[in-house]
Amino acid sequence: FLIEKPFNTHIQAIKEGKGLSKETIQKYRITFLEQIIFRMMICRYSGYFRDGDCEVKRIMIATWEKLLNKMPQCTDTAVRRYLKSHDKIDFKKGDIWECPFSLTCTTNEWPLNDNECLYEIHLLDNENTKAKNVYEIYNHGIECDNPEFQVNFPKNTSFRIIDIQDMINGGTKITMKEI
Repeated sequence: FLIEKPFNTHIQAIKEGKGLSKETIQKYRITFLEQIIFRMMICRYSGYFRDGDCEVKRIMIATWEKLLNKMPQCTDTAVRRYLKSHDKIDFKKGDIWECPFSLTCTTNEWPLNDNECLYEIHLLDNENTKAKNVYEIYNHGIECDNPEFQVNFPKNTSFRIIDIQDMINGGTKITMKEI
């Protein structure tokens, strides 16, 4: 992982990337390492956090999970994930899926492109959900008038597949319930 030089290659974006306000840093007691990890997670490097196949990535993931735990709990009833090509879609109704990484979702309801797939996740009640409002400490997209209300689940959160639908756009909607 370090031979690939992710920090050197992306250091400018990490250093200048999405910053947290001083008020937020103080309010949530965010360490300097957590600030760096936050920038990486928000600045399109979230792929580095999908598996802990080396010690550096395990430290990054553990730091993100610690920071995520500090964030406000989500109070919405459902969130969505607009799927990427690497996202799992080979589910059957009734399956239980334990997501092996911190699943990034949104409260936004965006229109779907052709063949685009979607997870719709129904949350446990506000006191029991594991979902955290990342957007409450930093809402990226505000600077371009397209705020993304990002919500993340910690790694290993479990979901039950309650419905799978083919949609008119050619994609699939997978409805889940947090368990």
